[in-house]
Amino acid sequence: MSQKPENVFVGTYFEPTEIDRIRDEVTKRGLNLIYHGEWLEPASFPAEHNHSINLTPEQWAVWLESMKQADIMFDFETETLPRWRSENLLPRLQWIQATSAGVGQAIARSGLTETDVIVTTASGVHAQPLAEFVMLGLLMWSKNYPMIASQQQEKVWRKYATDELAGKTLTIIGPGRIGRRVAELAKAFGMRVLAGPSRLEGKTPADYNADELFSVEKPALLETLARTDALVLAMPHTSETEGMIGAAEFAALKPGAYFVNIARGKVIDEPALIQALRSGHLSGAALDVFDTEPLPPESPFWEMPNVVVTPHSASTVYAENSRIIDLFLENLDLFLAGKTGKMRNVLDKKRLY
Repeated sequence: MSQKPENVFVGTYFEPTEIDRIRDEVTKRGLNLIYHGEWLEPASFPAEHNHSINLTPEQWAVWLESMKQADIMFDFETETLPRWRSENLLPRLQWIQATSAGVGQAIARSGLTETDVIVTTASGVHAQPLAEFVMLGLLMWSKNYPMIASQQQEKVWRKYATDELAGKTLTIIGPGRIGRRVAELAKAFGMRVLAGPSRLEGKTPADYNADELFSVEKPALLETLARTDALVLAMPHTSETEGMIGAAEFAALKPGAYFVNIARGKVIDEPALIQALRSGHLSGAALDVFDTEPLPPESPFWEMPNVVVTPHSASTVYAENSRIIDLFLENLDLFLAGKTGKMRNVLDKKRLY
């Protein structure tokens, strides 16, 4: 620790009861809390973290001076992000706790990958809600919910038969904490789970709650996709994963396969996905992330009856902030005790996750 920390700067909005808890816990540990919540737009839904803020020039001047006092930052806004290094906006900063798991690209843009600043993510906090979103998509697919909804809306009493998840093969690329929870729930439904981590060395299927591991390198990836009934992406967005799933990969999937993306929009070729859906090769998709967010009104995804579109919100549940604060306080105690090697979710600044 380069200097004894004094100040914790909170960079995004928290509900009054949440910020009171943070302030009490920080004060108990002999630290000062800096928070300009009166200038931040209140959350429009529970656990919203608006990283884009709008301040007056006078408020920005105070905000920047406050940032410069930060030894510890609990979440961050994005307006100043590209200037952090070039203008030395965080001269005292030693550690950032983020409220998201996928902050690697943002930290790279800030230039902090070239510093000793510790960055910890919220990895794991969103595993359960995202796994439940995957199961939502899979159940809607296997039980043909669009048809059910249509018959109800039209007041049609017509009996039918549907498929089931049991016996289907689910392939997960990026079986981290989220992917492992997806695998656990899928196996409870009787699915066979194939997991593709970034590296296979020393790993076993049990490490990922899977039945089998596979290499994400071609041609092994394409061979695995040919056995896949449903594909779930849960990997981080890095230079290695950008555009990883394109026309060849979608074509390799079994006819009628289903697709779920809870990773990032840039890991796929969206035009190729649209084509695979329109052709009928893919029977449907559940998408929480997109190449451009917000998703433009002209995007075909909005009007495709076999696509579930959610606005990058599948991870957000009422209890999210409470869990993130718990994580922050656990890491804070380790940080203050000099046990940084034991802090949870330390970002690998080379791999960006």
